[in-house]
Amino acid sequence: MSAARAASGVSAATVLRYPSYLRWARRFLGDLAMRRMQWEPAAAEYAAVVAIPDAIPADWHKLAVARVRMGKWQDAADAWRRAEQLDPGAG
Repeated sequence: MSAARAASGVSAATVLRYPSYLRWARRFLGDLAMRRMQWEPAAAEYAAVVAIPDAIPADWHKLAVARVRMGKWQDAADAWRRAEQLDPGAG
């Protein structure tokens, strides 16, 4: 079983119980996909990361970069705006 497939089968109860572990795993998978220039899987992983409560601005930034690579400009701008809302003036 691939790591991405294993991470996608995690229940909502597990996410609530261990959010930092799942966040780390999905972030790792997104980073790995970015290094392999697999933009869609990277965006999917980062979208899963920001769906977990208390996402940090860097997670939104990574999602935006993956979306830019896919040519999804408006979606990328939305993610960057969310990052800016979480940490004004950081970017």
